[in-house]
Amino acid sequence: MAEPGGGSRSPGASVPPAHSDASADARRPADQRIRAAFVTACRLDVDTPKPGNVSADSEGHGMSAAQFIASAEAAADALLAPGAPVGQRLLDAVTRTRATVGCNTNLGILLLVAPLAAALEEAARPLSAQTWQAATERVLARLDIEDARLAYRAIGLANPGGLGDAPEQSVHDAPTVGLRNAMVLAAGRDSIARQYAGGFRDIFETGLAALRELTAGQPGTAAPSAAAATAFVAGRVAARVTAPAAASNNTPDTARATTPDAALATTQAAALNVFLTFLAAWPDSHILRKYGAAVAQSVTLAARAQHAHWRSALRETGPAAARAPLDVWDAELKAAAINPGTSADLTVATLFVALCLDEPGNASATERAPEA
Repeated sequence: MAEPGGGSRSPGASVPPAHSDASADARRPADQRIRAAFVTACRLDVDTPKPGNVSADSEGHGMSAAQFIASAEAAADALLAPGAPVGQRLLDAVTRTRATVGCNTNLGILLLVAPLAAALEEAARPLSAQTWQAATERVLARLDIEDARLAYRAIGLANPGGLGDAPEQSVHDAPTVGLRNAMVLAAGRDSIARQYAGGFRDIFETGLAALRELTAGQPGTAAPSAAAATAFVAGRVAARVTAPAAASNNTPDTARATTPDAALATTQAAALNVFLTFLAAWPDSHILRKYGAAVAQSVTLAARAQHAHWRSALRETGPAAARAPLDVWDAELKAAAINPGTSADLTVATLFVALCLDEPGNASATERAPEA
């Protein structure tokens, strides 16, 4: 299968959206609490400056933060439609995205969230990472050729940058195997396909661990409240902001503050830690597809050095000052038209999961998020 994801955050050719007849399930309203979690995760993605990515503070690659937010709002109801098959969720969500912004902003996000959203409907409550991952594995095991056919149509419609061909189960041809089996063929070269093949282990293990590393107060930051972050990006800070947890003695005063700005800053630091963890762990699939292994590996090595420096500076100076070298790197990546889009897609999926979990100390979006 040609690599399915990572072309998200790439404008591609601006073409009219193909028509898709949404199923009856896709026309049913999404759970507004889950919808709020999805939109919040997408908003935090562009509210958090990340090297090479489009953000509210640093546009690039011919796209703006406003397009990403509009895409999330447009895609949410189809993506989260109760009872809809995974393939139908994908095609309907991509169709609505193209109709709204005219380019590909979120294919990777949609490919990741569609099976997670389907699994939410059958996961046991209270919702833990373990129960959700187990439900996701069941959803993945049921994916069939119709899911593959609809997903292929969605990928073709999104027209991700750098999409090539593949010797087996190319998205340019009709599939002859189920969607998961097709993804297995691409898993060695694409991080999103690897989630389908491996039960979303990178999200539930690597991503959540990186998020909790900072939200637990390590290294040197206070724990942000998920409810506070959700309220902030929804424009409801005054009524819902809660104080971050007590910080260690090494925590900068700025991280211990209880203002809305401080709550958002610590949440952004946690999101940035997830992004840098993914980017430093393996070559970004979008970069690999567009520029080849040498460039992708060079960005990964640079990310490891940048991540280590940022973590050290975070202990010493706090989030704002620690960002300065990353801002320089951001400008360099954008000048070279290099966008670590797949790492950002994995980050959004991690944030979505974290906002939905019913775990101790977590302000679950399924319980507390403001309804959009």
